[in-house]
Amino acid sequence: MTWVLFLPFSLVFGWTAQENGVHWSGFMLAGAVVLVGLLLIVSVRASRGVAPAEVAATAKQEAVEVAQRTDELACKQLVELVADYLDDALPPEMRARFEEHLAGCDGCNAYLSQTQRVIAELQGFSSAAPELTQPLD
Repeated sequence: MTWVLFLPFSLVFGWTAQENGVHWSGFMLAGAVVLVGLLLIVSVRASRGVAPAEVAATAKQEAVEVAQRTDELACKQLVELVADYLDDALPPEMRARFEEHLAGCDGCNAYLSQTQRVIAELQGFSSAAPELTQPLD
C-alpha cells in the first residue's frame, strides 16, 4: 500500500524540484511530513476509544461463532479459546472439539503447554512474593 502513495508523491516531488527548484520542493516535503503527522495523531486518538478488553472479547466471540458454524476448530479459534479451556469454562461440545483439535495439532499442543507454563510461573511468582501483591498504604 505504501508504494501506491509513494510513487505518485515521488513523481510530483521530482517534477516540482525540476520545474520550480529545490526551494519549492522542500516546502512540499515539509507539508507532506506535517500532513502525515496529523493523520497519525488523528488515528491514535481514534484508536484510544477502543479498549483492549473490548477487542479481546470481540475476538473471542468471533472465534466461538466461527467454530459453531464449521465442523472443525481452526488454530486461530483455538488460540482465542485457550483461557476458557484452562478455566473449564467451555461448553462440553466446544471442549470436545477443542480436545479433538489438540489431538491432531502439534503446534496448538505446544501453545497450550507454553500457556500452562506461563500461568504456573506467574502463580509461583505471586505466591513467592506476597508483599508485592498487597496494596500500598
